[in-house]
Amino acid sequence: MFIPQFLTQKVGLLDTPVASVVYDAANATPGSALGRFPQRIDLLNTAAQHFNHKLYWACMTRHPESMPAGLETRLEEEFGSIDEFKAEWERIALAHFGSGWIWLVEHEGELKIITTNNGETPVSTVDMFPCMCMDLWEHAWYADYENRKSEYVKGWWSVVDWDVIWDNVMAAQASASCTVCS
Repeated sequence: MFIPQFLTQKVGLLDTPVASVVYDAANATPGSALGRFPQRIDLLNTAAQHFNHKLYWACMTRHPESMPAGLETRLEEEFGSIDEFKAEWERIALAHFGSGWIWLVEHEGELKIITTNNGETPVSTVDMFPCMCMDLWEHAWYADYENRKSEYVKGWWSVVDWDVIWDNVMAAQASASCTVCS
């Protein structure tokens, strides 16, 4: 998936990081060039789904390694233990009805688990920095798991690239907002 060049070029966002395109399209004021752009919602939806899928694939690896000590400490501080973090992630993912995403985000100095519906993404806000996400749309799991969504969610831990997640957490700590992530 890519953002059509003609969309970004028409609104002066060519070569802009995808997260910035999402943020700008989601928060355009009605009188701005982007706010008046008739395909702004198309641009927003395409950019958001591009960002979501890019992060989703980056969060996975064929050769998972152990969790970095810094990430383990941070998750234990925020959630009590790694098992409690995973249980909370699974509970929230399974409670999410319909299409969407589950996220580990940095928000106001804390790690939180949130979900978004359909193609929504936390990068459309200034104060959330996504560190990990998992696709909850049926297309992500139904072919392999049929109606056993819980197996997909529990199986997630066998493919998570903890080094990428830790890099994202560290980048979030160093950033005031996600508008700088690419």
